[in-house]
Amino acid sequence: TEQLTELPGIIWIGAAQPEVTLVEVFDFNCPWCHKAAADVERLLKKNPHLRVGLLNNPILSPMSAQAAKVELAVLKLKGPQTAFAFHQRMFERRGRRDGLVALDVAEAMKLPRQQIEETADSDAVRGAMRAQMKLAESLGLSATPSFLLAGMGILGYPGSKSLAAMVSATASCGEVMCKG
Repeated sequence: TEQLTELPGIIWIGAAQPEVTLVEVFDFNCPWCHKAAADVERLLKKNPHLRVGLLNNPILSPMSAQAAKVELAVLKLKGPQTAFAFHQRMFERRGRRDGLVALDVAEAMKLPRQQIEETADSDAVRGAMRAQMKLAESLGLSATPSFLLAGMGILGYPGSKSLAAMVSATASCGEVMCKG
């Protein structure tokens, strides 16, 4: 996780001193990511010692990359709590998510649209997005959503019950599945 904490642009939410750290690798236009977003939020509420990192991997379309850049701009300008609220609102929306939709969501949150748009087009944001995508690729996380938990990559969405069980096991024994 040290490599992850140094990576720019990850939205870190939850426990400051976590027992368990879960990283979700997502794409705004992934239907399973839509389902996972609500489940991850519930996991956070049920597990006060859980820390979640949200890592953009906009591999499904150029629209996803535009939306990801807006989210990274919100994080850069307003911090992780506002970026997480933005993230949740994006996944509450139906249909395709692109840069214009993302800017509309930001504006609906009373965030400065022009400043968000300018920051989204910055070298820093583009660099953060490239670094996140490069990391996901290097870890073989070619499907969205994917997860990192207890030093293990989970390719695809295992479902809410399985993910909750893995988080619980990690808290109990330090592995995604406790032995006997």
